[in-house]
Amino acid sequence: MKKIIPVALLLILWTATSQETHAQACAIEAIIYDENETCNENPWVLVLDDEFNGNQLDLTKWMPSVLGLHSSGNHFSHFVENNVVVANGKLNLMIDDDPVWGYYDEYSNAPDPPDPNLMMPDGLHNYRQFPYSVSAITSRYRYDHGRFEIKCRIPNTKGFWPAFWLNFHTSAFDGDKSNYNEIDIFEFWDYEYTNQCITIHHDYNSGGGGCQQCITGPDFSAAQHKFAVEWDQYEMLFFTDDILVRRYPRYLSFPVPLFPVPCSALNSGPLPVYKAKAYPTGEPMHIIANTALDTRDAGIYLPDESTIFPNKMEVEYIKCWMKKPCSGDVFLNNLDQFDMSYVWQSPIASSYNVQTGGRIQTTGSNMFVPEFNQLELRASQSITINPGFSCQKKANLLFHIDPQLCNSGQRLEGPPAPAPATPEISDKLIRMYPNPSTGKFKVVSANSLINLEVYDAQGRVALSKKYLGNEQEIDLSQFPNGIYYLRATDVKEHTFSGKLILQQ
Repeated sequence: MKKIIPVALLLILWTATSQETHAQACAIEAIIYDENETCNENPWVLVLDDEFNGNQLDLTKWMPSVLGLHSSGNHFSHFVENNVVVANGKLNLMIDDDPVWGYYDEYSNAPDPPDPNLMMPDGLHNYRQFPYSVSAITSRYRYDHGRFEIKCRIPNTKGFWPAFWLNFHTSAFDGDKSNYNEIDIFEFWDYEYTNQCITIHHDYNSGGGGCQQCITGPDFSAAQHKFAVEWDQYEMLFFTDDILVRRYPRYLSFPVPLFPVPCSALNSGPLPVYKAKAYPTGEPMHIIANTALDTRDAGIYLPDESTIFPNKMEVEYIKCWMKKPCSGDVFLNNLDQFDMSYVWQSPIASSYNVQTGGRIQTTGSNMFVPEFNQLELRASQSITINPGFSCQKKANLLFHIDPQLCNSGQRLEGPPAPAPATPEISDKLIRMYPNPSTGKFKVVSANSLINLEVYDAQGRVALSKKYLGNEQEIDLSQFPNGIYYLRATDVKEHTFSGKLILQQ
């Protein structure tokens, strides 16, 4: 039960390690948190791994459109399935200037077929010619909390809008905007190849909110780069090339100073906290990658004579990990725990159903996977299917035995070891000593520090401080011996990182 305290604040919720960051104010509200939570301590298990081998898109995993839609919501471009090209171990999301015909609004007459002669707000018929064709893929099913990662190279020319995002909302189909949830892991606009924008939406059109942060990095169009988010019910961690670039907590300490409140602290009874209003609910989301046109500001960023056609976003892989049990015996005597509600061509897909464990065995009778639905069984040792279990036609049933299932999370690139990994951080702007230390480290900075965080070897935040002066003591005497990583940012947006060695 969440009780609302009549207090509302606007603040910027972000932690970044890049040298330049732009963020918008993000709304929070004060509540009394009074729920019993079970913290997920399971290991990361790989549940989706598409490296786009072969010569066509795997239609059991993806749809060559945006949430089943081909209309882009503007009169400049149309999503075309033929623009989704798989070749040479890459997914190519093409964008071209060949005119194509299609509907401006495919759901203008839903559930009946669209009316081609219906006049749209721009004064043109619903069915019309579009000057540009773009492309997208959307996961056929929706995925719950997990780590979502893409490795790709964005296009480098004027007027494009590549994106990798998670989304669940029903507004495109029935006018209900109350379930608008979205996590934009990256968006790039126009010539801003170095400017990665990360945006979170929740009930955006119904009093929820949005929260955007844009981070300056390298030229992401020059080579392949990795982008990821780890999303659970308590926080989101955004990574670029395995470097943590943004942390967005759902709950913060009340009152100020504001610190992220972890799951373990939420079980201590009624607790006053601040809640981020833009944080999505627990609805599973589709995974989407696409190219589009930059139609902002009345089209001033659209392609011109300098734009190179055809062009593409080149994707090497898309992966998803979830925190799941990977050992022990699992006995399936019914399928009630899974979402088997999917109806073919329904605009709202079911969640991706996956059962993991050491040894999985079916024990129930009259169990079946309905048509058009799916179930994946992933085990580290064995899978046994006994009589009484079946799969209807057009259903998707997968078996996967991986002796390294419990170690699949180790295939993630862990918390980045800051470079250079020297025993002491020391330059003209910042110095830290002693290192190694028996527990207490001293940080001296030429400029006032505004943010300081220390991570353990698993990437968990051990200490976080904000709005510091020129000198600060870090006390790790209550933590076990080992290697820790420090990140600090000063008022001039210089970012420092280094390794701390604790030897008590």
